[in-house]
Amino acid sequence: MACRGLPRDPVGLGEDDPNSVGGSRPSPLVGTWQVILLIDAGADLQRWTTRWTFLPTGQCHLNRKVDSQLEGTSRTTDRDCSYIDRGSLVEATYLDSGTTVAMPYSVPLNSTTQLVIEGVEYERAP
Repeated sequence: MACRGLPRDPVGLGEDDPNSVGGSRPSPLVGTWQVILLIDAGADLQRWTTRWTFLPTGQCHLNRKVDSQLEGTSRTTDRDCSYIDRGSLVEATYLDSGTTVAMPYSVPLNSTTQLVIEGVEYERAP
């Protein structure tokens, strides 16, 4: 005899998870995500390392480090924030300024290691 399967969410997220942010399902944003980009800035080649951390409590943190080959220096920006996950849009409010930014995001199908924020592909950080 064959078993009858039950319908389930395509990304495997339950409806009644207590670790949810801004709704009844857990946010796929939760975790630490990093991308490294090389930027051609005229005579300078810059390496931008951007790291987002989203906690299940609704707190977040942005860390961006810019290394300049021309200047031989690094600049780091750290900003604490809170966020609301609106499904395919995350609204982050920076605690230092109160400014809110809305960033579209997506999760590649069945991926637990990749997150696309504003069209840039991040990987889950170790």
